[in-house]
Amino acid sequence: MAISSSICLLICLWTLPLLGQSRAELLAKRKRLSQQIAQTASLLDQTASNKSQTVEELASLQKQLEQRQELLEVLEKEQAQLAAETKEREGKLAELQGQLSAFKASYKKVLVELYKTKKTSSYWGNWLSFSGWSRSYRQSIYLKELEEKRRRQALLLQKTADKEAEELAQLEKKRIEQEQLLIATKEQQLQLEEELSDKDQLLKSLKRKEGSLRQALKAKERQKKQLNRNIEAAIQAQMLAAKKKARVYEDGGSSNSYKTSSNQQFKSKKGKLPAPVNGSIIAAFGRRRHPLFEEVYLENNGVDYRTAAKASVRSIADGRVVSLFEIPGSGKAILVQHANYYSSYAHIQNAKVKAGQKVSAGQQLAEVSKDPQSGTYILHFELWEGKKKLNPQQWLRP
Repeated sequence: MAISSSICLLICLWTLPLLGQSRAELLAKRKRLSQQIAQTASLLDQTASNKSQTVEELASLQKQLEQRQELLEVLEKEQAQLAAETKEREGKLAELQGQLSAFKASYKKVLVELYKTKKTSSYWGNWLSFSGWSRSYRQSIYLKELEEKRRRQALLLQKTADKEAEELAQLEKKRIEQEQLLIATKEQQLQLEEELSDKDQLLKSLKRKEGSLRQALKAKERQKKQLNRNIEAAIQAQMLAAKKKARVYEDGGSSNSYKTSSNQQFKSKKGKLPAPVNGSIIAAFGRRRHPLFEEVYLENNGVDYRTAAKASVRSIADGRVVSLFEIPGSGKAILVQHANYYSSYAHIQNAKVKAGQKVSAGQQLAEVSKDPQSGTYILHFELWEGKKKLNPQQWLRP
């Protein structure tokens, strides 16, 4: 019984780090989501005082709702894991309590037997006869063994009692964590209900301005097309220049070798690149439904960050500025080359760099400009490999 109990205990202790690792990942995700929600809430509060009623505001609120829902799911997963851990702790505690009861009963028997042996033993009387000497010697050996058994039982009893106390403390800690998570979950649910109500009100308000919003949407689509033409033209020019430069090298070794190395360095950073700005993503890469007009689908070649006023725009990696250009009605844009990769930063102002300049990762390039229609600050960021559009969210740190 003792051996099987020890094996069960070892298995439980071995599996705990796995549970802890998963909990650690959930805690990290919860922390990240909480920071993103706080950031989005701050941006929404900044425009709330101006009673802003724009599609961008709706997109920000929609993103907030998605993050809030994701946070609720994380909290629910944590609760499920805590419940499983608590149940496991309760099982281990019950097992330890059973062991402790068995040890106490066994220890009590040893003490009684030891007491009887010492009481009935007459050491000097037995020495008076030769036959008694042998019996007395055997009794003394038995007595020593009994005392050693008592010592071991007492030590094991104390260890088991200490382990039980530790398990009780761990169990209480898990229950407190469960209560705290339950409170946090209820708070998030209330926040979610409040934000859903805000969304409904904003939708009603925006529906009343549908005509002007559709015109604004068409204007933004024209700006996006112009941005794409400018980016593709700049990349095409760089590729042609690179081909001409490669012809200068008869063997093509030096130039191609350096470019291949640079491409590999950039590629190795996939999923680890820093965000180009501090802000909340309100429009992801790819095709998506318009937040207001359900029959309208939008194609996004990059990601859109909602930011604070005049937020600093930074290069995601070492590179060289190849182009600065104007987008009519939507501010300026910067294109940075990283070997065969290109990063584009649109809707900017107050550029801090110029064409041909080398830049390092994290270096400020410009500031986010104010959208004249919505009054919000939104950076449009794109990532290209040659003439192929990439999903920036797969390359940037979450």
